[in-house]
Amino acid sequence: MRRSAMVLGVTAAWCLACSGVLNKAGEVAVEKAAEADGAGKVDVDLNGADGEIKVQTENGSAVIGANAKLPEDLPIALPAGGWETQMVISTPEGTMITVKPPAGATGLDTYFKGELVRLGCATPNFAQMPGMTTFQCADIPKYQTLAVNFMGDGAEQVVQLVYKKAAPADAAPPPAP
Repeated sequence: MRRSAMVLGVTAAWCLACSGVLNKAGEVAVEKAAEADGAGKVDVDLNGADGEIKVQTENGSAVIGANAKLPEDLPIALPAGGWETQMVISTPEGTMITVKPPAGATGLDTYFKGELVRLGCATPNFAQMPGMTTFQCADIPKYQTLAVNFMGDGAEQVVQLVYKKAAPADAAPPPAP
């Protein structure tokens, strides 16, 4: 339920931003909707620097916009070039970043698959469907899951990294929901 509240808040914030309704009333409406869905205290800022949108809950945060800061624990370094960060969502369930590669970037699938292997992935799972290619690993010791998604038509694409760090072996199990 909390995850759906985060998604609801981000989606509503995105829709409001796209329609140009960037005002306090819009922020309050998104906050109230997410809180009604069980997200606890929610803070939405639709007027961030350079148009970025921020959503903060007790369980995580989302930043949408070109100034979203990449997490320091990013498992795979982005290749050199002018990558544009479009979105960063961080929750206890994991982290998802969406970045746009520089114009004309090639060989990204080979690069990211190689990075998964470098991190210890014995056999990256591969899936391809119209408009999306995914590499995923569940056997990297440091990560519970790590996936790289390529989305777009080839001319215009984004790369998504989705990951969750594995709990240390001596860590207490998480409390039951």
